[in-house]
Amino acid sequence: MLEKMNARGLTEITRARTSINLHTNNRSGVPGVSWSKQAHRWVARMSVHGELVLNKTFATFADAVAARTAMECALIKDDLLAQRRPSRKKGRLLSEDA
Repeated sequence: MLEKMNARGLTEITRARTSINLHTNNRSGVPGVSWSKQAHRWVARMSVHGELVLNKTFATFADAVAARTAMECALIKDDLLAQRRPSRKKGRLLSEDA
């Protein structure tokens, strides 16, 4: 059984990926990638349901973008796999005597 999808057939994570808008103060041009003045390095961040799932620093902008993109792809892949798994109903097994 597939998870409930919206009208366009998109699940929550996929919807989040397609609806990302850049903030007006974003200077890197990539959502979730920013420059840390304290560390003098690029930071890649991503949170899902309020939980930080990616928070790493990188020496180069390209490495930070690659890490952010890889995390997005992994989450979308996990979401798609979860849709294809059969749901298990909770319950007890009936005995043969019944």
